[in-house]
Amino acid sequence: MSIAEGVAVDGHIIGAAGVTAGLDAALVLVSLLRGAAAAQEIQLAIEYAPDPVFHSGTPESAPADVLESIQKKYEPIGTARKTEAIRYASINHAVH
Repeated sequence: MSIAEGVAVDGHIIGAAGVTAGLDAALVLVSLLRGAAAAQEIQLAIEYAPDPVFHSGTPESAPADVLESIQKKYEPIGTARKTEAIRYASINHAVH
């Protein structure tokens, strides 16, 4: 069964032809194992949208529930990065 151009699923075997088809195949595998929303979250996280299996590669094209889910998952990471950047800037500024 062909899922997307360059991706085929035959029972327990998923085949892909090419680099982007490999990414598409990985998204198909995730969707089979964890559901379409999980695959769409990954696609959005890596901002992959050349001719995707799912249309969630950008914040503008992602379904609202997928965008909200990924924002909640990445919020702690963003907060930690901001805290570290402020800490680094304060140390760097104090040294110079």
